[in-house]
Amino acid sequence: MTTRKGLAKEARKARVEAGLSQSEIAERLDVDRSAISKAENWQKGDGFTSLRKRIIKEVTGKDVRGPLYEVGYDLS
Repeated sequence: MTTRKGLAKEARKARVEAGLSQSEIAERLDVDRSAISKAENWQKGDGFTSLRKRIIKEVTGKDVRGPLYEVGYDLS
C-alpha cells in the first residue's frame, strides 16, 4: 500500500519502466504533457490522484484502489 505521494512515484516508475515519455503517455490519455509532469511531481492537494491512477492503469494494466492505494489488481 502507498500514500498519495507514493502514488506519484509509482506513476513515474511505471511510465519509465514501460519506456514511455511524458508526451507519449499524455497522448495515450488525451491530456497535456504538463498534466503528466504535475501528476508525477506530487504536491499536497494538487488534485492529480485520478490521473496518477490512470497512468498506472494505462501502462501496467493494473487497477489502483485506495484510500491507502494498492497497486496491482489484475484487470484481465
